[in-house]
Amino acid sequence: MYLIKNNPYRIAGILSNATEKELQKQTAKIKAYSKVGKEIKSQYDFEILNDITRTEESINQAFSNIEQNQDKVNYALFWFVNESPFDNTAIEYLKVGNEEKAIEIWEKVTLNKEVNSKNFSAFNNLGTYKLLSQSPSDIKEGIAAKVKLLESDYFENFVLSVADETFTIDNNRQIKVLVDDLLAQFKKQYKNSEILRLFDNCSEITRNYLSQKFTEELIPKIEKEIEGAKKKRKRDK
Repeated sequence: MYLIKNNPYRIAGILSNATEKELQKQTAKIKAYSKVGKEIKSQYDFEILNDITRTEESINQAFSNIEQNQDKVNYALFWFVNESPFDNTAIEYLKVGNEEKAIEIWEKVTLNKEVNSKNFSAFNNLGTYKLLSQSPSDIKEGIAAKVKLLESDYFENFVLSVADETFTIDNNRQIKVLVDDLLAQFKKQYKNSEILRLFDNCSEITRNYLSQKFTEELIPKIEKEIEGAKKKRKRDK
C-alpha cells in the first residue's frame, strides 16, 4: 500500500511516536547524509517493505508533512508506533525480518479483545501490517483493527503518543478521513462491491459512511445522463 510504503515517517526513518529530540536528531542526520550523497538507511526500513530511495527533496517533503498535529495523526495511522513492551519486542522482530513472531505478539494482545490502555498501539501496528498484504482477508482484518482503535475511548491515547498534548481529535471525523484515504488506494485495485466487502467487519456507522461515499459518486453521473437524455429529446422528439 502506497500510504505505508511511502509514508513520511518511513522516509524520515522514524516511528510515529518519536520524541521531538529524536526527530531533530534524525532530521540533522538524514539531511547531512543526503547532501553528501551518502546512502541513507534506517533501522525502520523493514524487510517486509520494498526498497526505498531517499532524495533531498523527498526527505524535506517528508519532514514537512509531519509538522502539523493533524498530519501526524493521519500518517501515524499508516505506520508503526512503539508504545508498549509488546510493540518493542514485535518491532525488533520486524527489524530482522521475522514477521511471524511480530504478528504473533500483536495478535496475542488484540484478537478477541477490546482496545485498552495497554494494547491500543498493537491494534494500530497489526492493522498497518495487515494492510500491506495482497490478501483481501488480511486487508479486511487490518481495516477492522484500525476502525476498532478509532472508535474506542483509547484512541485519545494513540493521538497523545504521536501529537502534542494540546491537540484534540474527533473520533468520527478521523474515521471518515481513514475511510477516504483507504478508498483512494483501493479504487485502483478493486471494484466497488469488493471494497464494500473489505469493510464487512467494521461498525454500521463506518459502513454507512462508505456507502454514502459511493452514492455521492453516482449522483453526478446520473444527473449527467439525465441532462444528456433531455438534450436528445429536444433534438429529436
